[in-house]
Amino acid sequence: MLESTKQGYLMVPRQLIHEIICECPEAAGEQEAFLRVLLYANYKESVYRRNGAEYVCARGESLFSYMQWTEIFGWRRSRTMRFFKKMFDCKRLVHLDDGHSTHIRIPDYDAWIPRAPKKEAASATPPDNGFNDFWEQYHEITRKDKVNPAKARKSWNRLSANERTAAVENIENYYGHLNSTLFCLQAVNYLSNKAFLNEYEY
Repeated sequence: MLESTKQGYLMVPRQLIHEIICECPEAAGEQEAFLRVLLYANYKESVYRRNGAEYVCARGESLFSYMQWTEIFGWRRSRTMRFFKKMFDCKRLVHLDDGHSTHIRIPDYDAWIPRAPKKEAASATPPDNGFNDFWEQYHEITRKDKVNPAKARKSWNRLSANERTAAVENIENYYGHLNSTLFCLQAVNYLSNKAFLNEYEY
């Protein structure tokens, strides 16, 4: 791990740093200049065109010219060149030999600028919560047509865990106490009416 990161991180919005730079155009020293390199380096991969050629600038790299860095640091060109030479010598920055004179990379960029955590994609299907087992068992016992599954699932999801258990366990009890199977409820109505809570006299 980089020595400078051992004491943890301070999350600061990039916009705030840009505003500070606007108020203080000249970098106070090499550490601040390096901070500005971190700020302006690519956060994600991009493709640039230079003199008719395409260059891939990966995350943690930069294709800025030394003149642009001079403006970013608020320094003279000679001081900017000395800074980069020192950074290359001590390996804090790496010059990439790919035909572009100012293509640089920040080693261990991910240690300086951690990637944002990926958001998990929302599931395309709603959670089951045992609905499919109920659905199959209800229609196997009652022999009713499988209609209105979406409404039935909504009714199922509104039930408590205990009610779902009762809904499954009492299918046969409900069906067996019908005076006529012609009056057997569809699954959605069995759930929404909570017919599984019916009490019968034996």
